[in-house]
Amino acid sequence: AKASILNGLVRALQVAESRLEQYDEREDARQRKREYDERVRTGLAADWKMTPVEFWRFAEDGDVERVRAGLKAKLPIFTRSQDGLRRSVVHVACQRACVGDEDAGSQ
Repeated sequence: AKASILNGLVRALQVAESRLEQYDEREDARQRKREYDERVRTGLAADWKMTPVEFWRFAEDGDVERVRAGLKAKLPIFTRSQDGLRRSVVHVACQRACVGDEDAGSQ
């Protein structure tokens, strides 16, 4: 076989190996991102993108895992509500838990 043909095949093989390696690296990065997102969702890792408004909503909804992720992200727990009651996130979360206990106890 001619050297020019072999060189072309060798070059094509090198390009293919390089692209495959790039794909594998990107897929590994995507997998790590999915695993991190799952840890955030379950409260095992901090959710650095969570806003204080979202943090309050998760506390009001009783979403313990997401509240834990917000706490790990150092979101403030002592800011007060603007509804006149001046409740903190802790008050809101505990109120939700107590209402759930009262409902269970009345049945």
